[in-house]
Amino acid sequence: MPFLYITEFADLGLNPRGGVTAVPLLPASAGQRVTTSGTSAQSTNLAATTNLVRLISDADCSVLVGTNPTATIAAGLRLLAGQPEYFGVTLATTTKIAAIV
Repeated sequence: MPFLYITEFADLGLNPRGGVTAVPLLPASAGQRVTTSGTSAQSTNLAATTNLVRLISDADCSVLVGTNPTATIAAGLRLLAGQPEYFGVTLATTTKIAAIV
């Protein structure tokens, strides 16, 4: 069964001079795994501090972000298998990610 892996980050890294870098700060604040199939499946709520997510899937899939998202092949954001993608998300305790293959 293919999965969508969601890694949640709360902060960006800092360079030695204190400036913000364009990479997430480790360790990640949370992580989730969503089983993907021909039916849309939702994650649990993202953490309230999450403002950046890394998404990677075992299979090509479509994702949708929202408070009660239902992903569809036609209307979702398409991800390619094995290709990690990073996205900023709105700080909210009700944000979820849905995926469908």
